[in-house]
Amino acid sequence: MSLIIAVDSRQTLARVRLVSIVFVQIVDQHLSEMGIYRISGNAGDMQRLKKECDENVFTATYNSTQEVHAVSGLLKLYFRELADPLFTNALYDDFMLAAREAEASTREREVRRLVLSLPVAHLTTLEFVMRHLLRVMA
Repeated sequence: MSLIIAVDSRQTLARVRLVSIVFVQIVDQHLSEMGIYRISGNAGDMQRLKKECDENVFTATYNSTQEVHAVSGLLKLYFRELADPLFTNALYDDFMLAAREAEASTREREVRRLVLSLPVAHLTTLEFVMRHLLRVMA
């Protein structure tokens, strides 16, 4: 299977969104695999795949069911390397304050308000990833 992705050392949200779309399609083909995001991928597979992604922005190869853990691990890595995380640096303190809210209904309402205040690109990426994680969980 061929992947079409554009990634370099500057992990921008646009690049991570593209990687997410491609990698999620691969992971979705292996939903019966145990621990897709819990079991670590083979470090060698992850390094090879990341190197291929970095060297050739148009095509990287993905070969086996075992590599689904490398793909999911690499996807997590791309999100960790974002310069501005999905739940943006600007809203971090507000999210932490909302999470500490004692009353569940107030906490839920405040978190929802904050999520909806995310920049559109962050919000749509979050929605895409959350829908995927619901499929993984099912």
